[in-house]
Amino acid sequence: MKNHLKAGALLASILLLLVFVGGCSSERQSKDYPDWVAGNLANQGLALKDGEEVYLVDQNEKEGATISKVTGDKREIIYSAKTGSSIYDLQVKDGILYFYETLNNAPGGAVHRLNTNGKEPEVLISDNVGMFCVQGDRIYATPYSPVDSSNAVVFSYDLDGKNIELINLDPDNAPYSLMPLGDDLITENVLQNKLGVIYTKDKSYENYFDGSNRETFVNVVGNDDGIYYCVKQSDGETMSIESRSVNGDTDVLLPSYDLCGMNVSGDTMYYLSPGKDSFDVYKMKIKDKKTEKVGTVPAPDGVSGYSLNAAGDRLYLTPNGTYSEKSPFEGWYVLDMEKDSVSPLKVV
Repeated sequence: MKNHLKAGALLASILLLLVFVGGCSSERQSKDYPDWVAGNLANQGLALKDGEEVYLVDQNEKEGATISKVTGDKREIIYSAKTGSSIYDLQVKDGILYFYETLNNAPGGAVHRLNTNGKEPEVLISDNVGMFCVQGDRIYATPYSPVDSSNAVVFSYDLDGKNIELINLDPDNAPYSLMPLGDDLITENVLQNKLGVIYTKDKSYENYFDGSNRETFVNVVGNDDGIYYCVKQSDGETMSIESRSVNGDTDVLLPSYDLCGMNVSGDTMYYLSPGKDSFDVYKMKIKDKKTEKVGTVPAPDGVSGYSLNAAGDRLYLTPNGTYSEKSPFEGWYVLDMEKDSVSPLKVV
């Protein structure tokens, strides 16, 4: 992988929303519908599948967030956060759930772990964490709001939160977020449009891509094959979705795109296109760029798009900027990938 990375410069920087299958916390999977995809981390990390079980995060502004084990239309709450807190970046490793919890909109948060049966909840990293990712047998975490050279570091921990190692980065590439690239990690600097790579085998670091000459990069995620990202074109208005392989080959997958939700599972990209009062849900086979509309979700006031989280053969669509207050998973929709059908998520 390291030689491939050095073979070509790559791509660029952040926000919240994209894309792809592979590594951060799940074992490698070859089936058509992976239980967890790395793109979930760019979509708040609200869903995953582990074996036969599906786990979903429901944010509730009044009561606090929950993690539920969902079977059919029934749910079992296995973890309840404190009132006013939120849960993000749900990941799984060897039957253990890892997640990020913020309290009452305080800056930064803590990394927790929990058995999939809901037992033995534990705070692993209570310091001011910005983003984290489970990769291999280590947890990698950034400090909160790393916007200057003093925070150009990533901390590495054992899976129990112990044996801390410090990885120094380029002072000009302080990371905003972490994401998987095969067995390694991409660090992303949102302000400078720069990427670096951490080689997990020896904890070494090198600059990966300088995108400072591109006006806007967002939604960057890597996988075994390369990276997918959105970029603003030369007209200063149009966004497109591009990809770049580890060999340095680039491709434009979608020439014009509105930032309202996307993710990738297996060999298929899912994205939303805005209509007058709704969002159309599309899928694209990445190899031939063939697109097909598979459903529609509403666009109520205050909702600019949806987070798309893949879990097995289901894609869960959660409206951005909203929290359920009346019922579990209020406003959620689910796409059956095998049947190409979208319907409201009904869980009690």
